[in-house]
Amino acid sequence: MRERGTDEVLDLVEASSARFSSEWAMLEVVAVFHRHFREGKLSRTDFEKTVTLFRREAADGIWQWLPVDSSALVEATERYLQLAPGCFLRSADCMHLVTACRAGFSELYTNDKRLLDVCPYFGIRGMDVVGG
Repeated sequence: MRERGTDEVLDLVEASSARFSSEWAMLEVVAVFHRHFREGKLSRTDFEKTVTLFRREAADGIWQWLPVDSSALVEATERYLQLAPGCFLRSADCMHLVTACRAGFSELYTNDKRLLDVCPYFGIRGMDVVGG
């Protein structure tokens, strides 16, 4: 799927020996594919093929999934109690950040400006893969 930052993300993925993401991303990726299907950019067949390919790549170990369990959800809810009222934090972003913190990561790579903006609240350096 071609979206803003696709080339930069693919370059980063290909250059990395290990690729980590929160298990939460499995749902988000399929949701993006569904959005393209809903918007008419993918046929039903192409949507299903794309999901199948993603599942195959995930099963083949292209991604190393960081677990999301009930304790991670509890920690994510606690994080909201620590935020200033003006901090805009989406729940999915909170799960990605909590997962990264629990895994001991000091950097998080994304092209999502809102996610980049909240990284410091978690003690994580946000790396903009698009650079803009």
